[in-house]
Amino acid sequence: MQKYYFNFYLQDRRYGGPEEGGWFYDWYEFQCTLVSKSFASYKEANDYASEYAERIREGQEPVYHTGHGSHDGVNDAGEGDDAYLLRDGSWGEDEVYVSAELLPGKPGCKPGYWYSESWHDDNLPVPVPQERPFYE
Repeated sequence: MQKYYFNFYLQDRRYGGPEEGGWFYDWYEFQCTLVSKSFASYKEANDYASEYAERIREGQEPVYHTGHGSHDGVNDAGEGDDAYLLRDGSWGEDEVYVSAELLPGKPGCKPGYWYSESWHDDNLPVPVPQERPFYE
């Protein structure tokens, strides 16, 4: 039996910049560690993570983002214009993401990573099982 921490993240899409026609990236915001439980296999832990994510979705309305606010993506005349998108603005609805991990989540970290307090050991990966983690 392996102990897993079920970490809850909100995922959104952020605007990266205008290069090559504009590009976006996924951003994960750690919310909390929901529970820790032991499972015989990583598949069982992922199934539990999927069920937990579904329960959260049922009780929560997604938040819709329009960049950095009503001024993002708007030209001087107040009309929508993608040429005026600001970098790192969130667009669209938040997605609920629950991940089965071997360590509790940490604010400022994305799923599967644990950042060290030391500048020299930044971006250390969390030891995760060999199977692919649960993603929506």
